[in-house]
Amino acid sequence: MTGKFLPARAPSQLLEKFHGKGPARATSVLAALGLTYIMLRPVSNNLVLYSVFTIIGFLAVASLMRGRKIAPELIAIALAIAILAAYGIAIGGSNPGLPYTLLIWVLAPGLLLACAAAATPFALEVLFWGAAVATVLVSMTLILFVYGESGAIPQLVPPWLEEQTGLGATFFFDGTQARSFGLSSLTALGPLWVASLLVQRPPLLPPWPIRLFCAGIALAAAMVSSRSAIMIVMVLTPLIVLMVHVYLRAGPRVSATVRPRTAAIALFSGAILVGAIAVFAPAIDFFAPLKTTLRSISSFFTGTSASLNADESIRTDEASQLTQAWTVSPIFGSGFGTQIPGYARTSERPWVLELQYHLLAFNVGLVGLLLLVMTLAVGFLLIRRSVAHSLRFKPTVIVFLSTSIAMLVGNATNPYLQAPGHMWAIFLPLAAASAFLNQESSHVQRASDA
Repeated sequence: MTGKFLPARAPSQLLEKFHGKGPARATSVLAALGLTYIMLRPVSNNLVLYSVFTIIGFLAVASLMRGRKIAPELIAIALAIAILAAYGIAIGGSNPGLPYTLLIWVLAPGLLLACAAAATPFALEVLFWGAAVATVLVSMTLILFVYGESGAIPQLVPPWLEEQTGLGATFFFDGTQARSFGLSSLTALGPLWVASLLVQRPPLLPPWPIRLFCAGIALAAAMVSSRSAIMIVMVLTPLIVLMVHVYLRAGPRVSATVRPRTAAIALFSGAILVGAIAVFAPAIDFFAPLKTTLRSISSFFTGTSASLNADESIRTDEASQLTQAWTVSPIFGSGFGTQIPGYARTSERPWVLELQYHLLAFNVGLVGLLLLVMTLAVGFLLIRRSVAHSLRFKPTVIVFLSTSIAMLVGNATNPYLQAPGHMWAIFLPLAAASAFLNQESSHVQRASDA
């Protein structure tokens, strides 16, 4: 079954006509390389990071100035971001954390929204080859470093690379805590590769053996580094994919979007695994990374934890403080950059806290949250409209939207979106929707001209 305007051709044949000419291709490659760098180093050197963001934004604006059509939904989202900024500033006044908060909640989203409006199928295709490279480099480097530090193998990571990637590891009697600048990017990249394995023939993404390898090595890196948030969102990805498929199924349909047998097996196996973990995890005393993984999943699904570590204690305390502070002005909020009286996570930036959803409610209240919910609804409508007009790309849209939702889930326990370098995952499905709708429009225009 084909879309309303699409001829019965393979997606690769259709893409060849819309990749653009030399300058457009060069712009797409440069933007994709910039985002690949952001995946590799989403944090650390802010001067370089923000310079890369500026270059990408300039390329996006230059593309839009060439007469590219912008979906009305994206314009509505841009207006919502501007209104939210004005509201947060008006309520916050001269709060000391106002500039930082505007960077996170306004400037970075606005720039990435421009990138989404300027996205092309070719740019997305190049981006995800870059994402595959980033996944392998981040994961493999971290795994080799950790096992080298433990003495299990010779240390293969040179000191200069260790310094440039921010590698580090702390060993405990029952596990390892590892870190690197790019490790947090796996919160989005891991679910992306898992989701891509649950749909059939997603256009733009690399072949399935590469996607399978990326999913496996991302999970291995998360286990070795004891990053529970990454492991949890990867485990939840099959359920997220199923929910996204159900949402996009209404209206025009395309056969064989999600692999029914694969999805069913994944969901059934996941349910059995979660149940077994909840029962047996406390008694498991073998292979430390696997033990840590099982305990993290058990804690997430059962709400209990064998031990309350420092991070969990901080989040529990923050949740209580933010909830109490929110009740002072629950409707209108306290404004961007507000500090909780008598409480600070750090003395340098007391307005920066880990629980971002609680913090957002404290800053903008129910009025701001309602605006955000409406903005999300507009985004979902845009994604659904793009699928209705470009059915061949529905598997790809499912993968992208599942990745975005997985990042939002991961951000509930870790402040990933506190860094602009992680926000690309949120705007990924909007970029896909914009690219596919523009391609469809161009195809219709060419057909009418002929």
